[in-house]
Amino acid sequence: MQGQKDCIWLLLGSRTGDNAQMRAVSAQLDLPVVEKHLTYNFLHMLPNVVKTASLASLTLQAREQIQSPWPRLVIAVGKRSVPVARYIKKQSGGRTRLVQIGRPRTNLDHFDLVLTTPQYGLSASDHVLELAVPPTPVSVDTNDQTKEVLGSVLDHKLRPFVVVVAGGNSSSETFSNSAARHLAKAACQRAKDLGGSVFAITSPRTSKSVTGTLRSEFSEPATFLPWRKIENGENSPYAALLAAADEIIVTSDSASMIADALAFGKPVKIF
Repeated sequence: MQGQKDCIWLLLGSRTGDNAQMRAVSAQLDLPVVEKHLTYNFLHMLPNVVKTASLASLTLQAREQIQSPWPRLVIAVGKRSVPVARYIKKQSGGRTRLVQIGRPRTNLDHFDLVLTTPQYGLSASDHVLELAVPPTPVSVDTNDQTKEVLGSVLDHKLRPFVVVVAGGNSSSETFSNSAARHLAKAACQRAKDLGGSVFAITSPRTSKSVTGTLRSEFSEPATFLPWRKIENGENSPYAALLAAADEIIVTSDSASMIADALAFGKPVKIF
């Protein structure tokens, strides 16, 4: 076994919500954090029950990041990262501890701790901890910060603010154009009943078709903010809009988005 470093590795992937969960957990621990941005080849599609502790499912560039000294702790999410996390533990001689979030789709005994949520239905055990909602780091500290991020979006809008957070398709649900129209109609009616304003924001998983439907349905006086990639140094309007909300409506496809909404202590409705 080669040397070990007293730090945490986060095995980041392509999903913003998954990465946020890892960062939320690591933020509670008093250790330096190193982020490993992983990309995968076609082998990631194989089921984990047939994959060993290996880097074979990583691209060559991603494999170069996984080298000693090995960390004290690895935090990862979901299926793809499992062989990589197991490889790190094996190379460390078993000294690296593994924390897996969500549903690993493999033998849970490979991990020292599994942080899961009810929708995955994992069997209870000493090293499986079921949380009510996923970990979330979302926060905006002050009204001034919210104003800075959103600029003039909130200007001249009547309170209360009804904020809609729209996701996309998941393994168990389909977010159709018909559902998008229903969501918009319900949200706009809710804002009208309250005498307030409605804002809608989409996520990376919202399809182009549904985004187009929502853009049409959330026309003036509603405010529509389609998802876009945030460049370095920019702040996302997502957390700022949640902070500004008086009431939040969030689609049911994402437990992470629901957790984000609940973190602000506002009334939350799940569509």
